[in-house]
Amino acid sequence: MSRPTKEGLEYFPLVTKYEDKVELIVAEFGAAGLGILTSIWQKIYANGYYAPWDSDVLMLFARQVNEELTVVNTVINRCFDRDILNKNLYEKYGILTSRGIQKQYLKICKECRRKNIVMIQEYCLLNNNPELTSIITVFTRINAEETPLNDSDNRQSKVKKSKEKVKESKVQKDTPPLCEKYAENEKVDTQGSNASSTKHTQESNASSKTHTVKVQCAEFVSMTNAEHNRLVSTYGAADTARMVEKLDNYKGSTGKRYKSDYRAILSWVADEVLKNKREAQPGRQKSSLGLLQELYDEEVAASGAVRDNQAVCDI
Repeated sequence: MSRPTKEGLEYFPLVTKYEDKVELIVAEFGAAGLGILTSIWQKIYANGYYAPWDSDVLMLFARQVNEELTVVNTVINRCFDRDILNKNLYEKYGILTSRGIQKQYLKICKECRRKNIVMIQEYCLLNNNPELTSIITVFTRINAEETPLNDSDNRQSKVKKSKEKVKESKVQKDTPPLCEKYAENEKVDTQGSNASSTKHTQESNASSKTHTVKVQCAEFVSMTNAEHNRLVSTYGAADTARMVEKLDNYKGSTGKRYKSDYRAILSWVADEVLKNKREAQPGRQKSSLGLLQELYDEEVAASGAVRDNQAVCDI
């Protein structure tokens, strides 16, 4: 029996100067953002040119990098926005990859003189680059990875197409809802083969309900996608993550519950986080009212000391 073909890599190169889109991740999230992105690259290259991504993988990954789920979600969303990771393939197949990652993977395989390189056709983002795609020995389909592409194009049965649609629907259902995009990406699981008009009606009704569905942003904190987006647009991604974390810790330690976690953040959590942030800034100047209060306290303390001395003299 021949040895199975190895797809993952033992190492991958890091450039000495990042692209601007990666520098923006560092500027927004600091070292934590770069650490999360580098760990995602490690996970992808260890698997090959893509990595499956669902709620279980997300939970284990957040634990491995020692970051909150909301922070990891926000960083991944920014990577989608800046085309560091491909958003379409994540939404459709529940995987993390990109054109740059696939390009780097095939170059390394070529330098290592690997043979029998297999790539899934639906995942490939390099169709317009013959120099790179020529390295690939076999293109396969998602549900027939052992069958070459040109053998299945004209012979695929209706039953096979039906199975492909069912599997794709399952992948979409298993992908984790990121706080900033879950409502747009949730799909309606329509069981059975209904008439097209009935299916359209069901999808329309479901899309109207997603605006009120809450997603779990932390263990004890949930809110709708629209509410989370409003927090991010108002306070920024980093401060929003801190607010969610603070409310999550408070509810977990006290057992307190709110009808709306979003309103709780607006009512007191945001003020606490911003206050702590201002107080932590070095060289922060005190307000005139604060200076007057300190002068008053010093004067009261001094007058009290004078009265104590006079009492001692009288004795």
